[in-house]
This record gives sequence, C-alpha cells and structure tokens, in this order.
Amino acid sequence: MKKMLLVMAVSFFTLEAIAQVVVAGVSPASVQGNYDYGVQANEGGWPGETDDGTWALALDFNVDGTNVQGELMMVEDGTPGTNLQGHPISQEGCSPLTNNLTGKIAVIYRNTCNFSLKAFNAQVAGAIAVIVVNREDAGIAMTAGTDGVNVTIPVVILSKTDGNAIIAEMLNGPVVMFIGNKFGINTNDIGSGPDNTIIATQATTPSILAQSAADFSFTPGLAIVNYGNATQTSVYVTATIDAPGAPAAYTSTVGPLTMAYKDTINIFDGNPETFALFSLATYPVGEYTLNYTITLGMTADQAIGDNSFTSNFYVSDDIYSYARLDMVNAEPISISYPMNYTQGYKSCIRFNNANASRAGVEGLYTSIKVDTALFDLQAQEISLYAYTWNDLATTFSATPTFLDFTQVAFAQYYPSATYVNGDEIFVPFAVPFILVDNTNYLFCIETQIPEPAFGYDDVVNYNANSAILDNVISPIYIDDIGTTTDQWFAAGWNGNPAPSIGMKLFPAAELGLVDATELKGIAYPNPASDNVTVSINATGAATLVVTDITGKIVLNENLSLTNGSSDVNTSSLEAGIYIFNVTLDNNQTSQFNVVIK
Repeated sequence: MKKMLLVMAVSFFTLEAIAQVVVAGVSPASVQGNYDYGVQANEGGWPGETDDGTWALALDFNVDGTNVQGELMMVEDGTPGTNLQGHPISQEGCSPLTNNLTGKIAVIYRNTCNFSLKAFNAQVAGAIAVIVVNREDAGIAMTAGTDGVNVTIPVVILSKTDGNAIIAEMLNGPVVMFIGNKFGINTNDIGSGPDNTIIATQATTPSILAQSAADFSFTPGLAIVNYGNATQTSVYVTATIDAPGAPAAYTSTVGPLTMAYKDTINIFDGNPETFALFSLATYPVGEYTLNYTITLGMTADQAIGDNSFTSNFYVSDDIYSYARLDMVNAEPISISYPMNYTQGYKSCIRFNNANASRAGVEGLYTSIKVDTALFDLQAQEISLYAYTWNDLATTFSATPTFLDFTQVAFAQYYPSATYVNGDEIFVPFAVPFILVDNTNYLFCIETQIPEPAFGYDDVVNYNANSAILDNVISPIYIDDIGTTTDQWFAAGWNGNPAPSIGMKLFPAAELGLVDATELKGIAYPNPASDNVTVSINATGAATLVVTDITGKIVLNENLSLTNGSSDVNTSSLEAGIYIFNVTLDNNQTSQFNVVIK
C-alpha cells in the first residue's frame, strides 16, 4: 500500500513488516491474490494514516481481524454518455444510484467528482465498501470532499490495470473480494506479497553483459509472515527459475521452518535463511521465469492467494532495461504512463556494471503519450540524456544526492506524423559512447512541459530489490522551477514501476563502425534563442553554414568540436526555421534543422 522504506539491521538486511491489511481477491481463482491499493487519506482507521477528521470510517483496520468481504457490483446512476476513458459515466457514481447495493462492495470508476461523493452515494445504496478504479496505473491517496464526514464505509482505489481486469472477470460471474486485516482470521495462513519478493536485478540484460556466471547472477528472496493463529512447523519456500530450453534450471528450497502466529521470516541473502545463488554457465537469449511457492507441508493453507509469485526476466541481444522485453518487437514493454501534471520532469534509470566497457551505447528506447484530445502529439519535444552520476551518496541508506553530473550523450526527438501515441521508439544519441566499468550512470528522458507522459512497465515490482539491495533504480526529477524543495525523488513514482527506457548497446570494438557512412548531428536546445549547441559524432575542426528556408546563407563560421559538441551564437538570427550544414575536414557532412524562437 505504501512506499516501502529501507530498514537495516546490525548484521543483515530485512524489510519492514509485511502489511497486515490487504485488498485480496477471494473468488474465482483468476482474481485470487493481493492487490496494490490506495486508501482514504488522513483516515486513522488505516495503518500509517493520521486522522484529521475529514473521513468518518467506522472500522479500525489497525485491529487484528477487522475486515469486510463481499461480492462486487458496479454502480449505476443513470447518467448518459461515456467518459474520456471510454467507460459509462453512469458508473462513476456521481449522482444518487439507481441500483441496490445492499451487502455488496461497490465498484466505481474514477473521474468527474470527488471520491467522498462517490462513496457516500454507494453507502446510501447499501454498499459495505467501495473499490474505486483509477484512470491511471497507480494506487493513490484519496482526499475527502465535503461528504467525507458522512462516509463510514472503507474506500480503496486500485490501478487501472488491476481494476479493469477485475471488472472484466465480473462479466463472467460473481467476484468476491476481501478488504481488511488478515491477522487471526484463519487457522493456517502463511503469505507474502509482491513488495516483499526479490526479482532479477534488471528485467532485461543484454547478452554482452551476461556471458557467464561471473557476469550475471542474483540471489532470490522473499519475506513471509504467519497470518494464521496456529503455529506452523513445516513451512517450505521454494524458488525455481526456468531458462530458455531448460525448465527448472534453478531450484532452491528453504525449510522446514517453524512460525508462530505473527512471526515474520526474511529469506534474503545474508540472513540466517537464504536461497542459493542463481547463476548459469551460459545465458541463452530469451525469457526466464522466476517462481516462488509457499507450502505448509501436509497442512492446507486456507488463503492461497498469497502463496505463489511469478516474475519474468530476459536476456536480450542488445537491450538493457528495468522493463520487461517485448520479444516480438525486441523492445521494452510499456503499460502505464504516469505523469506530472504541473511541471516538466525527467524519468531516469541507473546503470552500473563491472563489465560495462565491453559495450557502447547507441541510443535509448522510450515511449511517450499525450492526451491527443487536448494536445498536439507532433508538437512535443523530448530530450534524452546520458550522465555519469558522480555523487558519493547514491544509495538509499546513504541518502542519495543528485548534485554532480557529467553529460556524456544527448539526443532530441519530435514525434513524426507516423508515430503512434504510446508506442516504443528508438532514438539514437548524436554521439555514441563507450561505457566505463563500475561507473554510475543515469539515462534520462525529459519533457520541459507537463503534457507528455513516458511509458512504464508496472508489472515488475522492484520494491524489495530497492530495500534489500539498497539500490536507487529509477529516480525522477520534477522541474519545480522557483522553489527550494528537493527536485529529485530517488524512489521514483509511487508504486515503483519500471521506466520503459532501454539502452541499446553494441560491442565496444564496433565504435566508429556503426553507420560509418552517416554522420549524425543535432542541435539543442531546439527551439533555441540566442545560443545553440551543435552535437555531432566527430571531433576537431569543422565549418558551419546556416541557411534559411529560401536557401539564403545567414551564418557562416568555423567550429571546433570538443567531445563532439560546439556552441554557436544565434542571436543574430530572426525567428524561423534554419538549416544547419556542418562539414568536417575529412569532407563528411551533417545536416539538421533548428528552430529559432
């Protein structure tokens, strides 16, 4: 439910206690499991919330066993039309409901009106709880409106993906959900959660960095808790990994374990209980599947929805990404598009590898999406950066700082008329470069306005990895101009989804051979005003000739390209579109357009 914090013990790592309050599917089997969710903000009946009196929840989920369980039902208020997401406005529940929800858990689409009005209308219609389906892939904190003081039933919000999947299952028959504190409800109930399971260190690893066990390995791990009121003496936890062409290439079992009521055991590397290291002599390109299974020996677990967890990771030809790989298109997967609604922002991934110098970076994959009903997709300007991150503090336990960067590559992208909104796109850097071993890098995608959203893969969950491995994975930068607040957020977006940013690598020996006949160049910022930086995959002396759209020469000067770039004073140019023609001493040329504003 909440962003996980890092907790460090003296001799080994652990996580904070597994959340005892869950939103879980009971039946049918297709919905079983625990869901990430948001709650009524500042309502003390939810763990971690300080009550400010804006909600009036009658239940206290801090108390063991407090829960509601019931069949789901969509709300209906008779309002005609569909909303921007294509859902019936009548199922937003903003007017008095026309259907009877007595004893049901109401399901309501987010949009249009305040959360508390929706919840109050459902409560009046007899609902025992409310599940709001977000219009984005996130579980957020829901602030109360004027009706909050009248809402006594629990209200939670699920991500768009999870909520829509549950609604789709409702079309097939009754769906039953549980909302509440799991402790003591069942006699035999051991479980865990996605926030408490280690996954691969990155979802997609290029084969050049995974040639042997010495190159790529990780130790699986998870935390388990005894929710049931009986002591268990035969708890077993098994981790398996299926590799391409080799089912069960890895198997490791911990147990038997003894767990009393409310006991938690952290099965992580460095703890008393741990799985074996996963490492293979070779790593075939393809999909790998990590499975965790929790069993109680001969005893049946009474709530099996949190007893097994699966995640996929990939070895690719040339892509490094924290997002999963679309194996058909050979690019990172984009599912959700979180965004900052008021300022521009950067979405970044961290890279550090002991064998980095084997490879160079040609460019980045990313995806962008805008609300085309409000904004022009082709008007968006996206900047792509590679930096060395030179700060000494780059881990959560050291409180990371973001003060010392060196830019090593740059590119810009303007969606063409053929670009499909939300699709993954590859953007080459103007100057490819070779990586350096054991060096911290940040690869970032930036918009200076709040219109675009960048793609993320929210199926993967790096919360446990961030906590146990103490790694900053996907920080974001909010361009909060004019404030003194910290603009970097080391943990990224709420829920910690993985940016669908993919580094396209090539063997280091091929630098200079990639597209040797084509000299790529760009200018930034673009549009520009008084100054622009020309960036080209070259070094040394060059000549710049700038023409307007009629072909008239308006600027002619010599350049000295240092590390592939040179600054140009454009203050003499009037607003308009200009063609920059760069010629090197070896007669290679580059041509690109620059907009002067």
